[in-house]
Amino acid sequence: MKYVFKTGAFKRLIFFIVLLALILLIGIYLLFSVMVPVGILIIVGTSYLGYLSIRMLKKQLASSILVNDVGMMIDFFGEDEVEFPWEKLTIAGIGEYENGAKSLFVYREDSDKFVEVPDNIYDFENLVGEIAGKKELVKISLARGETLKNRIKEFI
Repeated sequence: MKYVFKTGAFKRLIFFIVLLALILLIGIYLLFSVMVPVGILIIVGTSYLGYLSIRMLKKQLASSILVNDVGMMIDFFGEDEVEFPWEKLTIAGIGEYENGAKSLFVYREDSDKFVEVPDNIYDFENLVGEIAGKKELVKISLARGETLKNRIKEFI
C-alpha cells in the first residue's frame, strides 16, 4: 500500500505562504501608490520567497512510502528512493517522544540507511500495522533531547 503525507502536517509552511501572499498584496498597493521602488522590492522579494516555499511544499507532498511483500520503499521528495527489503532490514520500530509524538523508524545496517517517518502520514496506524506484520517492531521512549538515531545503537 502507498502512504503519503498529510497536507496539514505543514501548517507552518502553509501559514508562511499565506503571509507572503498578504505581504505581496501590500507590495502591489505600494507599487500603485507613492512608494513605487519599495513596492517593487516587496513584490520581487515575496514572489521569490513564495516560489521557493511552494516548491518545497510540493516536494514534501510528493514524498511517499510504498509497502509490499518484498519490502518498503521510501520516496523522498519524488526524487530519491531508498529501499528496505524485509530480509535486509536490521531494525524497525516506534519512537515515542516526551510530547506524545510518534515516529516510525527503520534501519538497514548493510547500507547504513536510517529513516524516521513522523506520524503525520495518512493512516499512520495502518502503516505501522503493515510493517509489524512483516518485521517485529521495537518500542523506544525518548527523553527530552534524545534522538532515535542515537538510541537504536543500543539495539544493534
